[in-house]
Amino acid sequence: MSIGLSKSTFVIVLILFFLMIGVIVNFINPQIFSGKSLSVYSGIVENFKQTIEIRAEGDPHLTLIKENTRTTYVAQFRLGEKQINAEFPKEVMINNGDQISVCGEEINGKLNVLTFKNFSQNLSQNSSVWWANILAGIVFFILSVYIYFYVMKSPMLIELVVVTAFTLVSFYLIYRGLVVKNAIEMLEKAS
Repeated sequence: MSIGLSKSTFVIVLILFFLMIGVIVNFINPQIFSGKSLSVYSGIVENFKQTIEIRAEGDPHLTLIKENTRTTYVAQFRLGEKQINAEFPKEVMINNGDQISVCGEEINGKLNVLTFKNFSQNLSQNSSVWWANILAGIVFFILSVYIYFYVMKSPMLIELVVVTAFTLVSFYLIYRGLVVKNAIEMLEKAS
């Protein structure tokens, strides 16, 4: 059974979704959904160590799917008494003795950095591009709406699973983008 939805109704649904995203991006604190709070710390970097993790994604046994690798730079250091962890897609531009401010989520007594400002090197770095996460979330949401209203001929289990997965991925990407955006704003206010 196909759900009939005219193109004008589809456009109205998308416009309402974009308005909702605009309200969420500007007025809603994403931490209310996770219960985690963001913290800002400043100080001199001590005991800086950086490693590179290369993760294989995909199945090397399947010849049709190419195996991809993902490089992550993992830095660990201390700011005073606080243990700091930072995982970034690019090299973490910090050295021992640098004066920095960091903002991130507290997990098990450690701060997982989302963004930092290095005053000694006069640069800032973020764990991800917040607007790209939100944009990707919007794309996944539009795909799920399109699949649900235009592709599904009958509500079979696999189609419902795909739509649900796309919708959940879209919400997660939007949430992560909002968290990083919030961390950047907090760090700018604290500096």
